[in-house]
Amino acid sequence: MKTIVKLLAFLLLVLLITGFCEAVDPFVSNGGMKKFNSIQEIRDYLKKNQVQQNTYDYMYETTARDTGLSASKASVPQNSAVVAPQSTQSGEESSSVTSGGYSTTNVQVKGVDEADIVKTDGKYIYIVSGNEIVIVDAYPPTNASIVSKIEVSGTPDDIYVNGDRLVLFAESNDQYYPYNILASDVIIPPYSSTGTVDAITYNIADKKKPVLINNISVDGNYYDSRRIGDIVYMITQEYIQTYNYDDILVPAVHEGKMNLTTPGVYYFDNPESEYVFHTITSFSMNTGKEIDAKTFLMGSTNTLYVSNGNMYLGYEKYQPMPILRSPIVNVDTSAIIGNSSSLSSAEDSFNSMSESEKKTVLAKLKIVPSPTVRKPEDNTEKTVIHRISIGNGTIGYGAKGEIDGILLNQFSLDEYGGNLRLATTNNQYGSDSYNNVVVLDNSMKKIGELTQIAPGEKIYSTRFIGDKLYMVTFKQMDPFFVVDLSDPKNPNVLGKLKIPGYSDYLHPYDTNHIIGIGKEAEQTSSGGYRPAGLKLALFDVTNATDPKMLYKYEIGKAGSSSPALSDHKAFLFDKEKDILAIPVHEVLEPGTKKNDYQETVWDGVYVFSVTPEKGFKLLGKVPFNPKDDTTGISYCSDDNAKRSLYINETFYALSDKSLKMSQLQKVSDVIKTISLPYTNRCYWIE
Repeated sequence: MKTIVKLLAFLLLVLLITGFCEAVDPFVSNGGMKKFNSIQEIRDYLKKNQVQQNTYDYMYETTARDTGLSASKASVPQNSAVVAPQSTQSGEESSSVTSGGYSTTNVQVKGVDEADIVKTDGKYIYIVSGNEIVIVDAYPPTNASIVSKIEVSGTPDDIYVNGDRLVLFAESNDQYYPYNILASDVIIPPYSSTGTVDAITYNIADKKKPVLINNISVDGNYYDSRRIGDIVYMITQEYIQTYNYDDILVPAVHEGKMNLTTPGVYYFDNPESEYVFHTITSFSMNTGKEIDAKTFLMGSTNTLYVSNGNMYLGYEKYQPMPILRSPIVNVDTSAIIGNSSSLSSAEDSFNSMSESEKKTVLAKLKIVPSPTVRKPEDNTEKTVIHRISIGNGTIGYGAKGEIDGILLNQFSLDEYGGNLRLATTNNQYGSDSYNNVVVLDNSMKKIGELTQIAPGEKIYSTRFIGDKLYMVTFKQMDPFFVVDLSDPKNPNVLGKLKIPGYSDYLHPYDTNHIIGIGKEAEQTSSGGYRPAGLKLALFDVTNATDPKMLYKYEIGKAGSSSPALSDHKAFLFDKEKDILAIPVHEVLEPGTKKNDYQETVWDGVYVFSVTPEKGFKLLGKVPFNPKDDTTGISYCSDDNAKRSLYINETFYALSDKSLKMSQLQKVSDVIKTISLPYTNRCYWIE
């Protein structure tokens, strides 16, 4: 008997060690989350639940079968990965604010840093340039120079700098073809890649000789990251290509060439159009060592929002295409037909009745909608939101929510007062779009909703600030909405303003004013509107029921653009310094009828002063084109302006190829230029 007890105890210990005992995992008790017990269970689950195969799968599997080819399993693993396309209590402080006399990265949530291609500590500037990290002794500008370069194996993405630590994210991909190509008449499928992301931590106390501390490598592709204090949270994605289910592998976390761990894989038992491994890894910038790692099998995340205590991952839910059918009715014709067996007899019977008899018969007709007809709400686009709790590097699962509509970007979400506020656009099949504001509680249950906002239009930008939401929609005019969220259970529109054009990004100036950057709109000959040049706008929301546009500033003609339209980190604003700077690609003259691609363009950085009293005042421009007015079109953007920053009274403008410096008082007078080690791949057509 003792022998049996010991054997049972041993078996239980084995189960606990190997992770096959779900009952001891607190993760699986949260919000319907489950955990896979083996790689084979993952493969079987995917075979059963994948609802929509890759469009290439059938064609290439058929090609291989018809020509006698077989899948190559001996070459490389088939766990293919492809590159896929935060909350303050007020929102007013989440900007590129001064920190000891220098600008910082423009982030959404105060205290939650976002990785970028450039960082500064007030003396040195750290730049991702080509396949290197360049450290520039930048202040004072007269003595500025490159003091060191860090060569990167792979493709660098973004960096963090905190004290004497620098973290670099770099990607490496091994490309291969899913099938052996043995005949010239076989259609070659697109390559796949086994990708890894390196999170490399350096000690930069000696700027001339950075020292590598540690390298954490995770299978997949870099999606995004956040830094809270000393802790970095990195999200990697690995798309599952189902060429061969038996070759699917689970993402692993490595240190150098050593396999540190294979995180447990968690999932929800629901079908998705495509499945993606999302691995969240946390590590300390001080030591570079991993703290925690979890892998989630879910749909393809396209939106990330991070507050100081939670990470929200959002993706569009798979919705079967609606079955379009004509309405079918079930009619009780016994009142007309009686004992007759034909509709013609019923028609004769009905026509022979008196008017009062006909009314009686019509009242007896029973028309019942067919159960096969879809309801309008069945066609609604939906978004799934997962709340992942984070704190001191620990990763835990919070809850799962589902809302109508789709998210635009990270600014479509905001955590406030223990709730999550969201703004979505809904495009129903066969009908116009409309927009929604939804409030979810901490368990991701809906507690408030405002729907059918601006029918026929879609959201172009949103910004949650305190108990207000500022939202821009567009189709022909630009409705600027102010939504009251002081009662999370009853959101309501306080006021709106209709003006031509739209804003792609909204940024708080102060409590009563909002800056917008987007496009102006010009009227067409048919009476409609189309996007024109770049536009800055300053909105006054002092009276939320009657918002006003105080000032606007237009740049260039149709086709003019700015990286700040789609990337808030390219937007530099500091109210105390009274500086607003944006990189600009300005179309001075559009293309001709003879050559639509031939246009006169200018590229560089626009620098403004902005106040509610005087509006936008241009302080100067920093050019990046070879000459101030360049005729032609560039087929790449190596020397297009991308970022700007300041240290004390020195302004710095950055492209891939160069770093330019000037004084804030005379920003157009470049006093020094440092060439960066970026290979020129541009050419111009004159």
